[in-house]
Amino acid sequence: MTGKLFCGECGEMLIGESGTSKSKRLYSYYHCLGARAHKCDTRRLLKEDVENTVALLIFDSLKERKPLMKSPTASIAPKGRTLRN
Repeated sequence: MTGKLFCGECGEMLIGESGTSKSKRLYSYYHCLGARAHKCDTRRLLKEDVENTVALLIFDSLKERKPLMKSPTASIAPKGRTLRN
């Protein structure tokens, strides 16, 4: 979904990244480009949380037979922030 999601705080694109912990566990997440440039304080978001929320938004839209809004929001970002796509 990289290129389709944008930070609700600064409007920059969210990009998919991954990292490995000391215990060799792989973590996948989305990170704000503004945060990488130290222009935004939004934290990384777990890939699974973001993708589950997007899937729920799509499912709800199909279930209610309503088109998705141009910029739906999902409140899964830390500190009450929102994501927009």
